[in-house]
Amino acid sequence: MPINKIGKQAKNMPSQVEAAFASDNNMLLFPAGLCSRRGDDGAIRDLDWKASFIKQSVRTERDIVPIHFMAQNSDRFYNVARWCKRLHLPNLAMALLPDEMWRSQGGHYRVVIGKPIPHQTFTRDRSPHAWAQWVKEQVYLL
Repeated sequence: MPINKIGKQAKNMPSQVEAAFASDNNMLLFPAGLCSRRGDDGAIRDLDWKASFIKQSVRTERDIVPIHFMAQNSDRFYNVARWCKRLHLPNLAMALLPDEMWRSQGGHYRVVIGKPIPHQTFTRDRSPHAWAQWVKEQVYLL
């Protein structure tokens, strides 16, 4: 399902999301909403994960299968992203992603698929946001 990262979403986007979650189709979500970034410590990691996938998992009774795709972009990508953030500029690094994909052609990556997390796991003893960060931690442990 396409997501418009630089403009307005289509008017029927909420109904498309609803239909996707209500279906039996597998879905791949990127809960951070952006590519990983290099932190001040030099480590590359996701930004804060959004809670919407937890809310939808509980609401539609869909389990979550954690997947850790281990790869990284070029230093150029991470440097542009950092400068854009520091200078309060738009996410110009996003424009580099097609070139990043092209440059990685023929590369080798490690993909680890974890055990499904039942939707019943996400109880009310934590907020959806706290559960999202917990799932993020589980993915990083893979």
